[in-house]
Amino acid sequence: MEKRKELKIFPPIFMVERVIGQIENIIDIPIKENPLITIYEEKLTSAGIDAKTIKHLKEKAEKIITEKVLPSYQLLLMHLHEIKPKANINHGVWSLPDGENYYSLRLRIMTTSNYSADEIHNIGLSEVERITNEIIDILETEGYENIDNVGQVLPNKILRVNNEDVIEDLEGQVKRMLEFLELPFEEECISFYETDRSVRTASSEQVRRPINRDGMERWKPYSKHLKPLVNHLGQELLKPEDLSFIK
Repeated sequence: MEKRKELKIFPPIFMVERVIGQIENIIDIPIKENPLITIYEEKLTSAGIDAKTIKHLKEKAEKIITEKVLPSYQLLLMHLHEIKPKANINHGVWSLPDGENYYSLRLRIMTTSNYSADEIHNIGLSEVERITNEIIDILETEGYENIDNVGQVLPNKILRVNNEDVIEDLEGQVKRMLEFLELPFEEECISFYETDRSVRTASSEQVRRPINRDGMERWKPYSKHLKPLVNHLGQELLKPEDLSFIK
């Protein structure tokens, strides 16, 4: 962290503020209610360990958390408050020193191509246009009109899913989607992060975590670019307060 300070590489302000809040919440939780303790106890109990041993292990864990884990969080909290005035107001790695070269390097590492960022972006745009035209051709061939709104053209054929609804009620929304597809519900659909399967994609870290709220606000810095998309897809799934960001 000190090396990053020397190089003037600071995380974006939204990340600093969010982590500060998360750490403060962790520090404020009474030790016996700390998730590290409660989940640890649940795991020990489910493993069939006797109550006396669980009590001993819990006390040992509480001591470690009190003397080592929480003080480390305090140090990290102090560091974040120190760098907060210098936090990056931009949300892209391009804005960091030598950021464009770093991004190009990450593309080489995390993908199987040698394309530049601009080339990848343009391929994405051209693919969207190609797929859109194919869909329009199919709809027109089938005799559908008013194809600017596919949801109206194909009633009951498209299920609209709101990201926030999934985050707030994962099981309910997953069951809703599976019912629409006429597929049975399986517990693994909502406990996907517990899989032992090897993951070799760029999302390898995310898929090991449960559904969470971490990314919910990250679209807002790019809201000024979303107007054409909203005009094309409609506003049905957007909240009024979110629409106010998109001008």
